[in-house]
Amino acid sequence: MPSPPGAPPPPRPAGLVPRRTSGLPAPGAPCLLAAPAGLNKAQAAPTLASASNHSAFNLANAGGAWLGGVAVSAGWGWTSPSLVGAVLAAVGLGIAVLAGVLDRSGRGSRVVARGAGGRARTRV
Repeated sequence: MPSPPGAPPPPRPAGLVPRRTSGLPAPGAPCLLAAPAGLNKAQAAPTLASASNHSAFNLANAGGAWLGGVAVSAGWGWTSPSLVGAVLAAVGLGIAVLAGVLDRSGRGSRVVARGAGGRARTRV
């Protein structure tokens, strides 16, 4: 049956597969990224490190949505949230690279490495 004039073409099955499956791995990303932070970097408080990492993901998700809305409200158009997302992704990649360089060089924060009391604390 032909579609009416001016109607969009029917979706092709090959085009539906990437759209429906592209968001599947996203919910597992915070868990995969929190594991090294909680297990390797914060031996004295892995639960606190994982909770802080999860909170950071929640804040980033809310902040990105808010900035996308601000861009649309500023009149930059409906595609402006994509540009905002690309800029935020580039900033996040820069922060991750900087953190990796600081971690490998051993020039990380001494307060975090030693704990607030000035010496490493372990719990039995």
